[in-house]
Amino acid sequence: MIKGSHRLPKTIQTFSVSTISLLHKAYIPVIWALKTREPQTSTASEHTSTIDILKSLVLQAIAFNSTIHTDSVLCPRLRMYLTSASEDEWFTLLVSVLHGVPLIYIIIDIQLLHSSSSQSAPDFRWSATISRIFKELSERSSKTVVRVMMVSYGSSAFSQEVARGSGRDVLAVGNMKQMAQKMKSGAEAWRGELRGGLELGEISNGRLKR
Repeated sequence: MIKGSHRLPKTIQTFSVSTISLLHKAYIPVIWALKTREPQTSTASEHTSTIDILKSLVLQAIAFNSTIHTDSVLCPRLRMYLTSASEDEWFTLLVSVLHGVPLIYIIIDIQLLHSSSSQSAPDFRWSATISRIFKELSERSSKTVVRVMMVSYGSSAFSQEVARGSGRDVLAVGNMKQMAQKMKSGAEAWRGELRGGLELGEISNGRLKR
């Protein structure tokens, strides 16, 4: 989780898009939910629900999962897609379509999720949901490797994560210089990882899950 200040929205948004572009160039599956830079009307924001976001992630994941591209496997998931009503049901569907993808990245802008939190179930928490993805896949003995990046710039959401004991997973950046330094070091490490393993498919599950 990357926590930036309210002064860094464009920088963090650009970093998120650049990360997606880097993964695309390396032919690595990536699905995302990002907040647009264009100002949204209040009506558009009100109509963005947590289920909308989960639904988008499901559709993107289906496109990458060639193991479910047969009628017998895909039809049950399509029925779930048409009948799912709760966030928990959509989460279950998301896990089912992730299962079978060797490696996939998920990038989420918490500002988009924060705007839809009023329409979420009272006990729905995104950090817990991401942890559940790891747990559910592990219980299925799945070989799918999932890496998740969540970004924020001004939202109190990550402060709540720190209070709940997940602070070790939060990278805080307070200004442009600090942001540039941390992103540069992170990008260099990531490029080295891509050259050293991802292109050859040799990175272990333990390195990639968290």
